[in-house]
Amino acid sequence: MQDEQWENLIDSLEIKFGKLERKRRTTMTTDDIGHEMKNEEEWLEFETPSGKMRLSRITRPMIIDKKFHYTHTAKAKGKVEYVLSETEKSHRVVLSQWNSLNNDWQEVQAPSEDLKF
Repeated sequence: MQDEQWENLIDSLEIKFGKLERKRRTTMTTDDIGHEMKNEEEWLEFETPSGKMRLSRITRPMIIDKKFHYTHTAKAKGKVEYVLSETEKSHRVVLSQWNSLNNDWQEVQAPSEDLKF
């Protein structure tokens, strides 16, 4: 989801559900070789008739290639190196609902429809 589409979605949610709680955080992860990857997460929390919902958008550099580094020793494990794009990003949008029994967010799964031919 591109930046413009994300902002349009935020605007339509604000119109439909009122005030949105908007938060953002940046985390760093590393691959097995030690290269760092910057992940940005932005989320919106809002009340709906079915309960409290959270819409998250996770942005990270696009993975262009994976390089596997194998070893020939008995107990050592292989390592994975990710080659990242410096210009392109990948986005993932996740909808979660607050589960009061577990006191945690639970991802909402889209209904799967069986394909009939």
